Amino acid sequence: RKRLEVQMESEKVKTLFSVPMRLMPMLRAASKLPQTPRLSWQISSSKLRVWVADANDVPIRPYLVLLTELYPNGHVLKYSSPFTPSGKMHNDDDSENNDDPSVKPSWKRLLEIMLEQMISPEKLGKDD
Repeated sequence: RKRLEVQMESEKVKTLFSVPMRLMPMLRAASKLPQTPRLSWQISSSKLRVWVADANDVPIRPYLVLLTELYPNGHVLKYSSPFTPSGKMHNDDDSENNDDPSVKPSWKRLLEIMLEQMISPEKLGKDD
């Protein structure tokens, strides 16, 4: 694993994260993209307030992942849940419950979703 340095804009604090090697090519590709002034994205995962049956008919509360562009356009870029065709939210090397929608996606998976959208933007509504 490599270390990724992230410098917080307001506090000038450096934080180190251990990034899986499988994400390093995506990070390199994303770092070469042209910068858009004032562009702001947000990614979040929230446990839904709904109970559904999993594959074994066990009731669970699944997670929804939303990637939104806050500025300048203010719209949803990508979403993922167990109910969407591309709803696989987990893809961690170190996760035992990769396909369990009741387990919160890790920060590594959220980073991967964001990097995928940066490198190969998907348009919502194309397949939905």
